[in-house]
Amino acid sequence: MEALNIDVVVLDEVNHIAERGSNLSPRAAADHLKTIVDETGVTLILDGLPRFQRIIDQNEQLRDRASGTILLKPYDWQVSDDREAFATAADAAIVSLEGSGFPVGLEFEDFVRRLYGASGGRVPMMMRIIKLCALGIAKPREIALSDLHRAAASMQQSCIPTASFFESRDPDEVDLMRSFAAIMSEAGLEFGVETLAGLGVEWGTQAG
Repeated sequence: MEALNIDVVVLDEVNHIAERGSNLSPRAAADHLKTIVDETGVTLILDGLPRFQRIIDQNEQLRDRASGTILLKPYDWQVSDDREAFATAADAAIVSLEGSGFPVGLEFEDFVRRLYGASGGRVPMMMRIIKLCALGIAKPREIALSDLHRAAASMQQSCIPTASFFESRDPDEVDLMRSFAAIMSEAGLEFGVETLAGLGVEWGTQAG
């Protein structure tokens, strides 16, 4: 690193060293990261799921030297600004699809709600569904609900029943909140209740 004048090292998906089956204990992983910094003087940028936070917390010196953790959460449907931001991303996707000859045959609000439920508020997941849909159709034509269902059903297994959001039934507010809550739980983050629909999800989780 010194010979190549490397000042910054970015490590992606560092949460894997904090998961079960890792070759290092949390304390050993934290010590290893601290040693890298001490011996090379580089700045480490660590990116991954929030469960990695416990690695930082295992070493007092590493914790005290580290900058504050920045959490980039999925868009929360309960928050109006988040809903608007997610809808803006969906609108940009529609413009791109239409420019390629794939107009969407759904009302905009319906399209956004279904995509939100299927993605749990994660824009990369939303884009993956749309991409798979366009690739599955191959030749330019209008995208129907059945096309989105087929694309979602072909995706890898998820904590969200992705394809169910592209069935004939319109997803309700609780369905959307349940997806967001599932993503937050999987990431090890708390689900904050802001609406009656969110409260319904919270009660359902406690009852389960």
